[in-house]
Order: sequence, then C-alpha cells, then structure tokens
Amino acid sequence: ITPYVPSNTPTYNWDFRVDSTNSTVYPTFVTPTYDWDFRVVSTTSVTDSIGGLTATYINGLTSTVANGAYFAGGGTADNNGYNYIDLQDFQLGTTCSFEIYAQFDDNGLWAKLFDFGDNTSLNNAIRLGRNGTGTGIAAITHNSSASETARATGGTITNGQFTHLVVTISSSFPFPGAPTDIKVYQNGSNVGSDSGATATATTRTYHYLGRSLWSLDQYFKGYIKYFRVWNGIGLTSSQVTDLYNYRDGMPGVTDSVGGLTAGYMNGLASTVENGAYFAGGGAAANE
Repeated sequence: ITPYVPSNTPTYNWDFRVDSTNSTVYPTFVTPTYDWDFRVVSTTSVTDSIGGLTATYINGLTSTVANGAYFAGGGTADNNGYNYIDLQDFQLGTTCSFEIYAQFDDNGLWAKLFDFGDNTSLNNAIRLGRNGTGTGIAAITHNSSASETARATGGTITNGQFTHLVVTISSSFPFPGAPTDIKVYQNGSNVGSDSGATATATTRTYHYLGRSLWSLDQYFKGYIKYFRVWNGIGLTSSQVTDLYNYRDGMPGVTDSVGGLTAGYMNGLASTVENGAYFAGGGAAANE
C-alpha cells in the first residue's frame, strides 16, 4: 500500500488500511490534561502525550512495552536511593481525577502509587496507595496546614496482578461551598468514598510516582503501565467504567497528524486491502 499524501496537510488523518489484529489504541473517552504512558522501552524518561511534561526515571528505573515502568522497592522514603518517578511540576486542584494501571508486588507499608504535596509534612497532599500493610487501598487529602481532611478506603490489592484504579475529587452538588467528595474506583467499581476532601488549586513542590512524601512509608514495588490526570474534571462513574473496559486498549488506528484515536466498536475490523468494514444491520439508537 502506498501511503496517501494530501497536497495540503489535514488537521486529522485516519488511515484504516491496517490489519486490525495488529493495531491497538488506548482511548480515554474524556481527554485528560496529562497522560504518561510507560509502556515504552526507556531507561531515562517519558513525555506525556498531551501537555508535554516529563516523567523522569530516578535511580535506575526502567520501563518496557509489556508492563510499563518497574519499581524495585527496597526501603523507606527517607532514603533517596530507590526507584521512583519524578513528574514535572504542574498546577492541580479543586476538582480533579486520576487514573493509574498498576501491579503491587509486595505489602510495603503505606507504599504510594502517587504522592503530590509541598513537603514531608504533607501540606496540600493528594495521595494514593496501600492502606498500611493490608490488602486495601487508601486515597487521602491534606489541606494547606497539613491536616488530613478525607480518607477513602476499600478495595482489594492482589499482589502480582494488575489493577485499574481511578480517584475523583469533586462536589456532588452544583453550588458554592458544597462539600467535596473523594472516591476510589477499582476495576470499574466504587470501593471507597469520603467527604470533606481538599485539593487546593496550586502547583505543588513534589509529584512522585512510587515514592511517599512521608519518610517512614515504604517505596512502591511493582509496575505502572500508565498514569493520567484530569484537572478541572470529576470523572463520572460511567466514564470510569469506560476507562476500565478499555484499560488494555482496543482495535483501532491513530491519526497521523493530530494523534487522536479511532477505536473500533462492536467487533469492527479492518484490512490492509480495503480498510475498515462496517456490517450495518440496525438503527443508530441501538449501540
């Protein structure tokens, strides 16, 4: 197949002349503010595909196409010598959501998948990780004075298995001063929530993956395939379900200019010879 090259560069260009059994895309349905995909071969860093911010690999951390970034664990956060990822600083707050696809490999005490804040006293902290050394998950917020304001716990961590996690911080009521809720979703289901959460709109000093701000917490041991942030958006439960259902991607193509995905729904397939085939068969009201 000879690639079609238009005389004027289009804004978007989806070419469906591919073998769909070997073409996978990773749709997000609601475009995130930042999207770091660690499913690449790297020993240094990756760049988020939307905002262009860098995720720097610290202390020999590496990533592969199959499993993403590998964190070896091995000690407590007061020691700077273990694997973690340092995200380039960004503003975040008030209403926000986070998605992470990760695998725990040990029961490290309070091991964090991510920990954002201004210092080790946890001022303005937003945190997600293991609940102590148990099998549960904990998402926690702290205000600007470092006081804990909300803690959503639940779910079940199974070491050695990937789990899909989403955290949302948003108000359930559309009026000023309404209480803010924090919710944790595991594998598409809401497993924990709490009210009174704070997510101060600010650029925090530290944005860690795999390392805690609290000095006695263990480093995370395991894998992270990708990490996404929505600033200003509280994902709905149906949007979380969509993200979970396509956590490992779906058949489709990516446009060669703007980088947007076109996901194949309900068994649609494409070939190199004829492109995408649509079988028809019903009205648009039936999805």
